Formats: sequence, structure tokens, C-alpha cells
Amino acid sequence: SMSRSEQMLVAAGLLAAKETVAGIKWAMNCHKVGAPLEADLLIASIDESRVLHPCELQPYVAAAQAEQDTAAATHLAHLQMWWEPSWMHLNALEPFIPAHTWQLRRQQMKSLALQDSTCTAEVKFEVLVRVGMTQEAVSMIVALAKSEPLLAITGLHKGLLLLGLTFVKETNLMHALWPWLLDVMHLSDGVDVVMDWLVEYFPERVLSLYTRNLDSAQQALNEALASSPHSALLVDDVQESL
Repeated sequence: SMSRSEQMLVAAGLLAAKETVAGIKWAMNCHKVGAPLEADLLIASIDESRVLHPCELQPYVAAAQAEQDTAAATHLAHLQMWWEPSWMHLNALEPFIPAHTWQLRRQQMKSLALQDSTCTAEVKFEVLVRVGMTQEAVSMIVALAKSEPLLAITGLHKGLLLLGLTFVKETNLMHALWPWLLDVMHLSDGVDVVMDWLVEYFPERVLSLYTRNLDSAQQALNEALASSPHSALLVDDVQESL
């Protein structure tokens, strides 16, 4: 039998070839496997335990809408929310469900972010920040960094990109993150990825962070040289490297 990725390649090819109805059918049949039945999917709790996987069906949702097939568009929107819960997919679902149902899904997303170990760090981070639980989001990243520093930094970076510049600047997120960023400078080169993104928007803070670390390195060098006169011969070379 064909793998999920192979089936989605067929679906994408059909969509590109303007075989819209067939493309939608392939995409839907592919992701119906293992999911609740359509009627049950409408009321299924998205914080139920299950194996999540990437599921980007938005092109097929849009195609179904263009075909005026609201039922298919709704089913696809529910499927992508089931297999890959995220804030983006939650918003994509909003036009197809009543407001109170959307609020319930929002609450379930928060539960998922707080409790489900299979949920990615970036999704957890984005959801918690968006529902106003900034401190919990920061605590999650900090806790993850103790065992998986690179994973935490990558999750933070992706989470910040999901939130977007405008949202980040409108919250106290950076204030909450800053003490941790000071601590993780030495953990992994991966933090540079985050800093490269942040420096465009928070140049003074990032510059002060690097300046502080440079000053600490210079101080450590001076102390080492003072305790070892023979090392003074290398002072010029070392200082140049700083």
C-alpha cells in the first residue's frame, strides 16, 4: 500500500492538474485512516492521546471551498486539526464551526500544550503565549533546556516565528525570556539562530547581552594572565581573538 507521503504527492499532483475533486478525495482518504469517523470528529477532543503527525491540508480546504463543497472543507479542516493541532489550524477551523465550539477547541489546545508530551515545543510555546500563559511557556522552554538545550532553543526560535514580530513586541514575552537567554548563552551554538532573529527587533538588548559576555571573557583572560606570568607572552594573540 502507498505511504501517507506518497498519497499526498498524488493529491498534490491532481490539484495542480486541476483535477480538484479527485485531489480533495485523495487528501481526505489519506488522513481519514486512523482518525475518528466524520460525525465523531466534530465532537472529538483534540487533547486525546494519539500519535500526531504533520498534516497540512489548507490547500485542499481552500479548493473544497472554491468547489462550494462546505462539507468536504469542514471535514478537511477538522482532520488537519486532529493530526496536527496548532494555533494556525485552530484559526483555519474557525469559519466552519460555531463560536462556542471554537472556544472549546481553544481550551483543548491549551490542555494539549500543557500536558501532551508528543506536542512539539514550538506549538506548546505558541499556544501558551497566545492564551496568556507567558510564564508557563517560558518555564516549559527552560525545563526542556536542562535536558535538551538545542531542542529548546530550536523550539523557541520556531515558536517566535509562529507568533510573529508584531505579537512578540506587544507582549511581555521578551522580558520573561531574557533572564533565561542570559543563562543559555554558553549551552549551544543554536542560541545564535535565535539571536540572529532577535537582533533585528531588539538590537540594544542583544548587543548588551553579547557585550556582557565579551566583558566576562576579557575579565577571565586578565585573571588568567595575572596568575601566570608566562602566559603574558600570548596576550596579544588571545586579545585579538576576542
